[in-house]
Amino acid sequence: MVSNVRDRDDLIQSSDMLGVLVASSGIRKQNSFVKVTTSAGITIASNDDSLNSLTQRCNEMAKQSIESGGNRVTPGREIAA
Repeated sequence: MVSNVRDRDDLIQSSDMLGVLVASSGIRKQNSFVKVTTSAGITIASNDDSLNSLTQRCNEMAKQSIESGGNRVTPGREIAA
């Protein structure tokens, strides 16, 4: 979860930066370097959300990211424009 996000554009920019950081990293295994990717879902909390409802929404979006080929961020409907 990311805090101090002002609006939709700020959240998308933060998720894009995270994707770049992950894409530029990897795992060294013996004599090789294994690149890593990330698949995530993002959403904006509302006043009536619980930790459980936020996690569930993000998990649903992450599943869509993976099913769409991975290495992407899928925003919730309240974010997509």
